Formats: sequence, structure tokens, C-alpha cells
Amino acid sequence: MIGEVAGESGNHIPQRTCTSSCADVYLRLHLFFEDIPALELSHSTLRQHLQQGLTQAFGKIGGAIPFEVLSLQQGSAIAFLKADKRDLTKLRAACTLITSCEGQACHFQVEAVSPFLASLAKDSRAFAAQLPFPCQ
Repeated sequence: MIGEVAGESGNHIPQRTCTSSCADVYLRLHLFFEDIPALELSHSTLRQHLQQGLTQAFGKIGGAIPFEVLSLQQGSAIAFLKADKRDLTKLRAACTLITSCEGQACHFQVEAVSPFLASLAKDSRAFAAQLPFPCQ
């Protein structure tokens, strides 16, 4: 995008704005079970359930959507995923269709989505509330 900005002497200086975007997005998923606090899942089991949800929603082509399970916290059933931003909507839709995992009733909740993995590590609002001084 090119625009013009008035300089100090009144001359018009061309202004160039470059926008960039990330090709990948990161998701923080929380898996909730109905009867038990958390179930021990492996990366491959979680990936298999997500691929089944994609296949159920979008057929065989949907099941081939690439994504990575970066981390899975066993105690809290929180997972971090990496996916192409063009496939984000499909992946989120597949998460909502999953109703059972390892024979237990469950549901996925997408807690956060960001183009930067570091921003998913800590909720900035919760962190700011814990500080001993007010943030402005």
C-alpha cells in the first residue's frame, strides 16, 4: 500500500506499508471429560481422535488436513496444536464434533488461538491480575 505523507517542508514523501502474516496458527485445546477429571492420552491417540473428527465432518480429504500436536499436558488435559491458518476453521469445527474419547463422554474447548506460540503460554489478563501493582 502506498500513500503520501506531508514532510516537514511540506513536500509529500511516499509512505510504504508492508503487512506480513504468519502461515501457521497455534491452538490451546482443553479436553473435558464427563465422569472423570482427566484421562491419560498419548499424542498419537489425541491426533487420531482429531483426525476422526475431521474425517467425520469433511470426509477423507478433511482427514488429511495437516496439523501437529506440539504438547499434551497429562494432568490438565491441555494440548497445544499447530495448523495452517487456512485450515483453522475446519480444525475448530472438528473439535466441536468429538463427543467421546477412549469410550468416555468428552468435549473439546478451544481456549485460545494465536499466530504466536508464546502468547498461548500464559493468559495476559490473568497474569496482570496477579501483579502486586496495577497495570495501565
